[in-house]
Amino acid sequence: MHRVGFILKNPRYTGADGYPVIIDAGIFQTAQEIIQKRKKTVRRSDRPALRYREKLRCAECGSPLKRRHSGQKRNDTLYLQCEGCGIRTEIKDSDFLAEVERQTAAYTPSEQSAVVYEPSADAVRLTNTINRGLERPDQPEEIVKLILQGVSARYDCFSQEANLIDIHGERAIQYITISADNAVTVTFKG
Repeated sequence: MHRVGFILKNPRYTGADGYPVIIDAGIFQTAQEIIQKRKKTVRRSDRPALRYREKLRCAECGSPLKRRHSGQKRNDTLYLQCEGCGIRTEIKDSDFLAEVERQTAAYTPSEQSAVVYEPSADAVRLTNTINRGLERPDQPEEIVKLILQGVSARYDCFSQEANLIDIHGERAIQYITISADNAVTVTFKG
C-alpha cells in the first residue's frame, strides 16, 4: 500500500521526465483532487477545540488535562485525563466551544479598573454571528476565528487603561477547568 501511495503522489509516474508511464494522467489528476480534498477536511490536530489544550486544567485538583489516546473515538469530542488525580472526562467540541464563548462574552475586567463596557456595533454583530455559527457547527475552525475576533472587538470597547491587562484573543484566557461532569469554567487574566 505504501508504494501505491508513493506512485499516486509522484507525477513522474505519469511519464514525466522520461519515466515510464505507470499511471494514467487522468487517474493521477483524480487522485490528486481526492488527496487535496482529504487535506481540507478537519484533522484531529487542526480541531479548533484543541487550540485551547495548553490551557485545560482539572476542576478537581488544578493539574493539566491531557488528551487520552485509546480505542475508537469521535473526531468531534475531547477525551481528557487529569495528570494529577487521574479523573477522566469527555466533552463534545461544540459544547466546549459554546461554553468558552458564552463565558468570554460575559467577561468584563475587574471592578478595580472602573471601566464601563459599552459594546460596539462590531462586537454585537460578531456575537450574533458567533451564536448563529454555534447553532450550525459545520465549520468549527471559522467559529473559533469568530470567537477570537469577538473577544478582540469586546476588548476594543474598553478604555486604554483597561486594555493594558492584555485582553486580546485567546491570550485573555489564563486557563480553562473542566470537571468530571463537563462543567467548563474559564478563568481570565487580570
